[in-house]
Amino acid sequence: MSRRAVLSILCVALMVLSGLVVFRGVADEGPRVIDCRKLTFYEVMESRLEAYEETLDWRLKVHPSDLEYLENVTAETVVYVEVYVLNPREATEYSVDLSTNETVAIYRVYQVTKEYVEKFLEIPHDRFYRSRFQPCVCMEVEAKYLEAIAEPPFVYCIRVGPREIPLETLDEPLITSGSVTIEQARTYNKIKYVLQNKDSDVDKMQIAVIDTGYDSGESLLNGEAEDNILYAYDFYDDDYTVDDGDNYHGTTCLDLVARAFGDMGSDDSMYDSSLIYEVLKAGEGDVYKAPVRAAIEWCLGHDPEVVSMSFGWGPNCYCYSWWCDLFKSGVQSGITFVAASGNGACANKVRYPSQSYFVIGVGGYESCDGSTAQRWWQWAFPFPKGSDYGTIYYSRLWEEGLEVYCYPCYYETGDGLATRSVFKPDIYDAAVISELLPDKGTSWATPLVAACIALGVYSSGADPGRSQDWVPGYSNLRSAVHSCHTIPVKPDTSSLNGDVMNCLILWNAFD
Repeated sequence: MSRRAVLSILCVALMVLSGLVVFRGVADEGPRVIDCRKLTFYEVMESRLEAYEETLDWRLKVHPSDLEYLENVTAETVVYVEVYVLNPREATEYSVDLSTNETVAIYRVYQVTKEYVEKFLEIPHDRFYRSRFQPCVCMEVEAKYLEAIAEPPFVYCIRVGPREIPLETLDEPLITSGSVTIEQARTYNKIKYVLQNKDSDVDKMQIAVIDTGYDSGESLLNGEAEDNILYAYDFYDDDYTVDDGDNYHGTTCLDLVARAFGDMGSDDSMYDSSLIYEVLKAGEGDVYKAPVRAAIEWCLGHDPEVVSMSFGWGPNCYCYSWWCDLFKSGVQSGITFVAASGNGACANKVRYPSQSYFVIGVGGYESCDGSTAQRWWQWAFPFPKGSDYGTIYYSRLWEEGLEVYCYPCYYETGDGLATRSVFKPDIYDAAVISELLPDKGTSWATPLVAACIALGVYSSGADPGRSQDWVPGYSNLRSAVHSCHTIPVKPDTSSLNGDVMNCLILWNAFD
């Protein structure tokens, strides 16, 4: 073979290889494909199902973590139920970004078949929802119907608990079980996923707030966030009205996100033209499990970058619990979930979903002066109890927005002016407690964490050098959050209780 022929063959080979490389590169830039086809909780239930075949005791189909709750309900108590089935249908769900109408993720999922759905609909119920991402249906039923739900042979697991997820008093005695190793948890670094999948500019970034809705008439910021709402839906009443009923908690959470974005009625054209908030109402006064689950699944299907959840229940021991696989799937597609750890001031009782490995928990475990971390903090009257994770930072709400200060810092320095006049990003590591709105500290901290992540990651856009002066107090925040994944969490103190995003360490690293 001639030298020219050899060179020709090599050229053709290189062209083919380069074509493959280009094709591979183009494919990598397409929608992420996420495999969610799993029989959730089946490993926990397998031995119980074998026992059920021998005894036909319907309680053996109830997840063992939920049996204690059942002991304290009557036959007429309305409970929230998730029913998982065998022989599901294989399906595909898509995540479509609302701002671009582009498909950003493809989920391979299991779903309950139409035949099984019709069977469950025969049981008297208040609410009914078929999951798009797991082989289950969700119902609100009287407890006396649980035996009938367990009877079909295709039912392999029943999760049962109270309907409500309290926003203020978090004392439901739900214990969950399962296991996720620390090594597995570390592979799902929340901030790192956000960085890898971040959008190109702030206009494409969305923050979803799952809470009690939004009423501009109750807003502490006089409704400044209203013009920036991209989408609003009431999963509690199944309509598009999110300002009916008791909306105060959700309104305040969205106000805090807007305040962090500097939305104080200014004429900043970049911000004013951005539709970035998604208001997902899941209750009035309290939120409820059925609409919360529907809202979480909506998020998986619509690609918000950050999801703020200022609610929780517990105490809990392990991640593998309600909706854990949903959060895992969302993280794999680039969503960051943020949730409040609770205000009970008790060690080892981080609330769920904050407790999940795939959710950023909001609490504190660093004292403000860098001394030994404390698991909880009890303050004398009139101040409320502290975070379920660590020390407390307080906030004061003024007409012009949020002024953050730190009571422990004040007593260390005696300098009230210094501790009250400086905007402290330490707050994002903390259970924020408002003097005007006591005992809801982590609820207020959670939307601030969501805003912290969104600003630090997304607002830099295609121009990393762009000034962020339009956001008060965030001069170094972007650098801190961009480096968050290089600063480890503390698995020795947090791996069983929900890893807490420690922005105090981040900020101090970039002073």
